Amino acid sequence: MKRKRLIRLSCFLVFSVLFTSLFAQSKPIWLVFEEGKQFFYKKQFGEALRSFEEAINQRKEIIAWALERLRYAQKSPLKKKTGDSISKLLTEFAKLDFTDVDYTAYQKQSNGDMRVLIAILKRQRLSDYHRALLDALSVAYDFRPIEYYADSFARMERELDVLQYYPEAEFWKGRVFMVEGELSIAEKQFLRAFDMRGSLEIPADQYSILYTLSEVYKLQNNMLAWYNTMQRILFDDPVAGTPPMDPYLKEAMLATLRNQGFDKFMILYRLKSGFSLTANIEIGEYILRKGAPNAELHLAIAANMIITEVITMYQKENPDYKYTTIADFFEQVSKNREISEYLTTSRIYSVLLNLGDALYVLGQPTFAIPIWSALVNYAPSPWSGTARERLKNPLTAMPLRQ
Repeated sequence: MKRKRLIRLSCFLVFSVLFTSLFAQSKPIWLVFEEGKQFFYKKQFGEALRSFEEAINQRKEIIAWALERLRYAQKSPLKKKTGDSISKLLTEFAKLDFTDVDYTAYQKQSNGDMRVLIAILKRQRLSDYHRALLDALSVAYDFRPIEYYADSFARMERELDVLQYYPEAEFWKGRVFMVEGELSIAEKQFLRAFDMRGSLEIPADQYSILYTLSEVYKLQNNMLAWYNTMQRILFDDPVAGTPPMDPYLKEAMLATLRNQGFDKFMILYRLKSGFSLTANIEIGEYILRKGAPNAELHLAIAANMIITEVITMYQKENPDYKYTTIADFFEQVSKNREISEYLTTSRIYSVLLNLGDALYVLGQPTFAIPIWSALVNYAPSPWSGTARERLKNPLTAMPLRQ
């Protein structure tokens, strides 16, 4: 019943929003979207869906209008003279519609801000082609910075065609269905949002979409789809991806880790924490339990990312610090309360525990023991206790290989 109610509500919202948005855009699109998020947090899910649908349709309509205006402006006979350059055509239109004195005055009023200049010019009497171009630019510059379009009509037309989609709102529709337990609909929404990732204002948000999609698959107990989604996140990781963007670096890192241990790995390599941190942690833990290869690499990459971040924090007050061993690292940085709190929330202790297990399973107990020993001495419970068990009986690491 809940599913039918949500589907009926969603269909009703599509048609009602299409009808109302054709006649008025009373609020900015971004505000409609933000209101949807507020409704979501208040658990007013019907209103949230309505807001997201309204934002999606308003955006599609305004972009379609901007494209129409842009294409009309390019029908001007002056376009042959100026080629693909937006600024050159604007200059020709200005010569046609204003005196040099007036146009210079408008430029001074704008104080060098192109969007302000467009607003000033649109209040003047303009030729049809000129007004059409300014209409298009005012919309385009609302969605992306001026330099994004590279002063090119062709690029602006391509980008506006992409920008008609609103993946952020599609994603939040998915979140509504997810909390309502409609996981199959949520899955479709997240996949739809990811397919539109080229329209994201913040490109890195594509990974948030994938991480949330992976949560859906966990709830469905669809571990194959979960694994494939995590692998898609790692696809953009230069080392951990399959295939890796830099296969030589991956092979070198693997050889260092397997033949010289984690401390040497940390001395030689620095990896910046980013979108793939959580995926490396979870894939590493998963394939360790499954007995699949390369668990140690994913876990070492994750540990390196976290430790590199901590070293950067620590070196602000201790610029001469250099990593030597994992035990010395904890000895030094644990004196800093801020860093200690960060370590507790960073998952570093569980990552290192699993890394030690992975190295032991790999047949390298001499590399696993220093990691476990450091956890015994510096990690809080329960990781210190588990590491102590590993030292007493290293075979306790083996059951993780299922």
